[in-house]
Amino acid sequence: MNIGIDARVLERKITGIGRFLSDLLEQIPAIDANNRYFLFSYGKLDVGNGRYHSVSTVARFKSSKLYSPIWLLNVLPRQLRNHKIDILFSANFLAPPRRTTKHWKSIVVVCDAFVKLEVRYFSVPYIMYVNALLSRSIEQSSAIVTISAHSKKDLVRYYGVNPQKIHVIYPSAGAHFRPQQPSDSRRSEIMKHFSLPDKFILSVGVVELRKNVIGLTRIADILKRKGIDIPIVLIGGPGFGFKEIMKAVNARDNILYLSRVGEEYLPEIYQMASVFVFPSYYEGFGIPPLEAMQSGIPVVTSNTSSLPEVVGEAGSMFHPDDGEGFANEIIRLLQDREYHKRKSDSGIAQARKFNAFDSASALVQLFTTVGS
Repeated sequence: MNIGIDARVLERKITGIGRFLSDLLEQIPAIDANNRYFLFSYGKLDVGNGRYHSVSTVARFKSSKLYSPIWLLNVLPRQLRNHKIDILFSANFLAPPRRTTKHWKSIVVVCDAFVKLEVRYFSVPYIMYVNALLSRSIEQSSAIVTISAHSKKDLVRYYGVNPQKIHVIYPSAGAHFRPQQPSDSRRSEIMKHFSLPDKFILSVGVVELRKNVIGLTRIADILKRKGIDIPIVLIGGPGFGFKEIMKAVNARDNILYLSRVGEEYLPEIYQMASVFVFPSYYEGFGIPPLEAMQSGIPVVTSNTSSLPEVVGEAGSMFHPDDGEGFANEIIRLLQDREYHKRKSDSGIAQARKFNAFDSASALVQLFTTVGS
């Protein structure tokens, strides 16, 4: 079969869904020697050391959000026909309308249904965009991939999808997230580069209202009130509600915000942290807690959405608004070395349940099923 992949997410800064696709693409060549894979994007992609056919579709690179629907509705379908694509896999939730069944089948990734649950966390244009296009993509697709059993339940509930049409394929954390402390010289270099303290609590994720960063500031207040002189290092790019959130963050002297941290530093910053805290309201999966567990850092997170599915018994979980619960558990982990070690070990074991090879194998099997 000829399998096409909408790979535009790899042309911008790699975040959650882009990392998910990148990890799958890294594993597929070792699993599937029969099918041919075509990566469709605006510009040429250097992915997989030549193991994929990268198709540049635009003479001049365009990243405008206004251009995206034009590309999806007109440019991509023409390319799919030209390359005789049998199945289109879109890591984005969108696929071009299939005006006839003679051309291709579609598989789309829908990470969650959160836009149906809490409209207050999204801009009006985004809500209109999703409502206009997502239902159509779900209806026209031959199969849907989602990233947790919890998200599958939400898609069934809020979009009326047949459960048999939805396939859970878990993301994974990169192999460079591991329980290995950097050398003393490297540690000093990183601390100096980012002005990090010797000991800190870590939180990673987009700085947006859905992630409950305001709740994180309350946790910081409680820790300070209880005499814990260890700051929280917050890492993440801006999201919805960023300005409002940063007013609260900047008002605290025990939160250090870092907006830009490259992949060459992030795994080691995880390893240097004492505790990882993640009080998010909703996650389709929750990659940062998995990265923390794989790095050997105890995780204190919310007991909502997919997070119990990700951290299992290894994580300490509380209601996202239970600042006291979060703070008390963080204090226990900071002060009880045996308990910290036990949580670290169980987190490493839990993280082994999520690996890119198994996920890529499940996806290749889905291609076979849909294409038969």
